[in-house]
Amino acid sequence: MADTGGVRSTGAWTSLPTGDVTTATRAEDGVLVYRWTLRKGATVAAGRYVLAGQYSHAEGDRDTGRDAYVASGNGASGAFAVRGDFPQFTMGD
Repeated sequence: MADTGGVRSTGAWTSLPTGDVTTATRAEDGVLVYRWTLRKGATVAAGRYVLAGQYSHAEGDRDTGRDAYVASGNGASGAFAVRGDFPQFTMGD
C-alpha cells in the first residue's frame, strides 16, 4: 500500500495452512509491503487462496491509485509471476 498519509498495518492473514506460510509486514521505500512466504518443502494444492493485508490510514479520503500487488513462485510448469493493481477509488466513497 502506498503511504499516502498515516498508512499503518493492522494485520495480515491467509487461507493457506498456518504452518506452511510465514507472514511479514514492513515499510519499504515509502510503501507498506506484506509478504507471505511458503515454508521450504511445503506445497500448495491447486485451488483458490486468500492473502489479505489490512491497514488503517489517516482520517479522510485515501486514493488507492498507487496500490498494487505482485506474486511469484515455482510450479510444476516452472516459474510464474503475476502483478496488477486494484480498482482506483477513494476510501470513504
